[in-house]
Amino acid sequence: MSCTREIIVSLVFVACLALGVVFVSSYLGDRQKFRGEIIQMQFDLLQGKDYVLNGRPMYLPAFQNRVLFPLALYAVTQSKLLDANDAFLLLRLLTAFLALATMWWAARGISNCSPKLAAGGALLLAFSLIFTFQFAWEHPTDLLDVFFVALMTLATVQKRLLLLLGIALVAALNRESAAFASVLWAFCYALDEKRRVQFGEISRAVILIVAPYAAALALRYAFGGARAVGSSTQMVTALTSLQNDIKILTDYFTPFNWLTLAIALFIPPLLWLAVNWRTTIWLQRRLVYAALFLILISFLFGIVSELRIFIPSVVILVLMGVWSETPRPVTPPMA
Repeated sequence: MSCTREIIVSLVFVACLALGVVFVSSYLGDRQKFRGEIIQMQFDLLQGKDYVLNGRPMYLPAFQNRVLFPLALYAVTQSKLLDANDAFLLLRLLTAFLALATMWWAARGISNCSPKLAAGGALLLAFSLIFTFQFAWEHPTDLLDVFFVALMTLATVQKRLLLLLGIALVAALNRESAAFASVLWAFCYALDEKRRVQFGEISRAVILIVAPYAAALALRYAFGGARAVGSSTQMVTALTSLQNDIKILTDYFTPFNWLTLAIALFIPPLLWLAVNWRTTIWLQRRLVYAALFLILISFLFGIVSELRIFIPSVVILVLMGVWSETPRPVTPPMA
């Protein structure tokens, strides 16, 4: 397939997937009912104000650096061409398109796979995202998370430190998961192929966690003031939330509970990797281990019943699934 033809095919294909993803996200359950609150929340985040969710005043300090989508929404509404609701839906479509298109081209860049295989990866990711829409509120950061994690994975495989750092710093405008760039680099390069410690790479991994997280904190202070950077704004939530999550499972039995959905979320990419595991190379395996480690981190600092916190891990696993199908894996040069 020629490059021009592939670009056209990929754009049409991911546009259809993006439409489906945003349709499910926007019209699932009570999401239409609460969309007005979510839209107003985007403007309130830019001013560091409390906002209303489910009719109750609320303030989440950890959200105060998540201003990339709110800034875009503000810019579009200032043009007066669209009202806030139409602008919100348009941006959701654009971010879904951007996320899935980036998935396609990151898969191609990482593995030199066929366009058909890249399409399969994008399709599996679109399917996986549906399981993260199980709450009544839309989270505009999630689709952008796909975009940034796919780019960070590509930069890591290509061993382009400055590019990875730049992506992570911009990603701090979306979520603090920008610091996951450090995990990717550390798992891939802190040990060489013979498992000898590479202290230089460890120091680079430290930079990749300190710089993006510092940027996230600076953004929180810039948009939220002192109360957005207090000692309780980024806590280990597993112990406090897990009890409630387990109670949800026991009190409201349904095959569509968060645990069942989590299993359905992870089984397809893990099965894909399992059948090809013997033919994978060291870098592929290390990225899989990094994705599994990110599940643990997300569990500790997120709410496990909100499956959206596992999006970074799923993106990496799907990319590695695509790469595992490539007959001749492309191994980056070692330093």
